[in-house]
Amino acid sequence: LLWDYYCIRKDRMRKVNGKEPAEVSVWHGTRSHSPSLVYEDKQDGFMMQYCESGMWGKGIYFAEKASYSDSYAHRNASRQKVLMLTKLLTGEETHVMPHNRGLRFPPNKPNGVRYDTVTGDTGGSKVYVVYENGRAYPEYLVTYTS
Repeated sequence: LLWDYYCIRKDRMRKVNGKEPAEVSVWHGTRSHSPSLVYEDKQDGFMMQYCESGMWGKGIYFAEKASYSDSYAHRNASRQKVLMLTKLLTGEETHVMPHNRGLRFPPNKPNGVRYDTVTGDTGGSKVYVVYENGRAYPEYLVTYTS
């Protein structure tokens, strides 16, 4: 069901932007709750309702580099770290530097339609922020020790 929702969002982005939306594989950590809340969910998967405000406002954050997401990794019962390698619909992105903690959605493009994704750089990684459910699909659960 999460894959179906992701495909619906992808189709909608295609219609809004008039082209195939860009996709990337990125990392996501769920430090304060089990990743199973994402991958076992039958409706939304990654949910804005679990988000806290960060450097680019209240959104769902993903990182290009696993080393950045490591500090957000969840610890399982065996004290191993857990991250998700995620497929993310980035669509049309805008790079916002310096950060803007007041964001609640991406800024507008020159044509008045909002960008799909905000990006920025921090901790040696490019970071992607989306402000709506359904734009990410948890492809892999990665468990490791450090």
